[in-house]
Amino acid sequence: GWQVQPSVRVMHTPSEVEHVWAALTRAVRTPARADRAVGIIVTSQPGPGGLPLFGELRGSPDFREETVVALETGYRHRLSETAYFDAATYLNFYEGLRTFEPQDIEFRTDPAPHWVLPMQFANKGSATTVGAELRVRWQASRTWHVDLGAAVKSWRYRVAPDSNDTLSPLEHFQTPRHQLSLQSYIDLGSSWTMDAFLAYVDSLLSPDVDAYWRFDARVGRRLADGTELEVGVRNAFRPAAIEFPLQVHSTPSRVPSSVYFGVRVGY
Repeated sequence: GWQVQPSVRVMHTPSEVEHVWAALTRAVRTPARADRAVGIIVTSQPGPGGLPLFGELRGSPDFREETVVALETGYRHRLSETAYFDAATYLNFYEGLRTFEPQDIEFRTDPAPHWVLPMQFANKGSATTVGAELRVRWQASRTWHVDLGAAVKSWRYRVAPDSNDTLSPLEHFQTPRHQLSLQSYIDLGSSWTMDAFLAYVDSLLSPDVDAYWRFDARVGRRLADGTELEVGVRNAFRPAAIEFPLQVHSTPSRVPSSVYFGVRVGY
């Protein structure tokens, strides 16, 4: 059916060095075919009578749209000719979020006797999220600038009283509550550049993903014909670790430390 997704944005400039803005938006995620018709086995374990028990995600023909109403505000202040400060906040209201509702266990004989526990999609989740992001950019010199950023997020998730879902929070809120970043860009002269990036990422709801620090660095040189040569390191000084949780029918990879060499050609 038809959906309305309005967006209203305003900006005010109280002075030559300040900007204040706000936005109000409604957005909709329409159901995909999988939301209404998928049937996929995601888990297996021993079941009654020693027969295998499979967990099945099952779409629902009654699955509806998921909606969000988002309120955003922001402020930018130019601190000097070489530095500015940005702040933004948001408040989001989600309705009709996907939940996984356990159904009655089923016994099947094809291709061999086994049990199936269906978990059918429904729209019984709702949530409120609130967060803020800060960023300072400083042009330390003609050849060096630095970016400092921070983000914080919190949420409250609820399911309908008649819901038996326990899995959907792991789907909807696999995002860190706190993040910090520091980036440095230096022009070394003679077409040489050096970049460095340091970040902190908070742990996720998944027990497999812990908080971590990450450091990346890169040195590059641009040749006369526009070709750029580079060498860098990713995830330095940190053992290989999982950064994203397990997804359906996938195995999370561990991100190792690595050194790379590259050539970029522009046309």
